[in-house]
Amino acid sequence: MPGDLTPSQLIVLGLIARHGPMTPYELKAKVESSVGMYWPVPHAQLYRDPARLAELGLLREEAEEHGRRRRVFHLTDAGVAEAAAEAPLPWQAHGESDDQIRNLRLAVTQLMGAAKQLSGAGENAQVERGIAVVQKARKELYQILAED
Repeated sequence: MPGDLTPSQLIVLGLIARHGPMTPYELKAKVESSVGMYWPVPHAQLYRDPARLAELGLLREEAEEHGRRRRVFHLTDAGVAEAAAEAPLPWQAHGESDDQIRNLRLAVTQLMGAAKQLSGAGENAQVERGIAVVQKARKELYQILAED
């Protein structure tokens, strides 16, 4: 039931609670601009989750006509209560601050961008060196986790 929501369902519920009723397309845009860096949600999930939350009685679907028919999801009273329960967001489950996670994910994104450029423009020897750097970084990250 509501206490067993998936991380992506919690995100959908939280975004609608903070920003008001949204279509699945608007949810997708809001996830990409606000939480995608912390917790990437598959696009297909953003179309399934509102329907599932409606089945659970946490959202209400309304069809609006604005030149074309579109589905808009609103919080129900139960959805308001669930959103107010203030469960930690998925990336905060272990007590990380938003800044820590944002900085780590940004660094990984920048690393992926550099690796993509290297794979497209680098010569074989450069690509081999890049592979070694990434493998070393992965090992060092696991060493950090093993320190405690």
